Amino acid sequence: GLPYEKLSDLSKEEIQANLRKSHNRFVGALSENTGIDLKTVQTWATGKVFDAGDALKMGLLDSIQPFENVIANLNKRLENAPRIGQR
Repeated sequence: GLPYEKLSDLSKEEIQANLRKSHNRFVGALSENTGIDLKTVQTWATGKVFDAGDALKMGLLDSIQPFENVIANLNKRLENAPRIGQR
């Protein structure tokens, strides 16, 4: 639809279906990558924002680091990674 027109019921249903798919992918990936039970993750996945300390205790984070350390660690991990267009 157009930005100044009211959404049709069909458009609303399509948007909601896409949101559900994205939510389910996110919850599944979070469970899989953290080892936290899917049902537990689903109870947390309500749009609530957790502070870093709570997220660490819940197992959602591996650590809390200054931004500069995160960038340095990423750069180190990517040092030997293949670059796009390289063979």
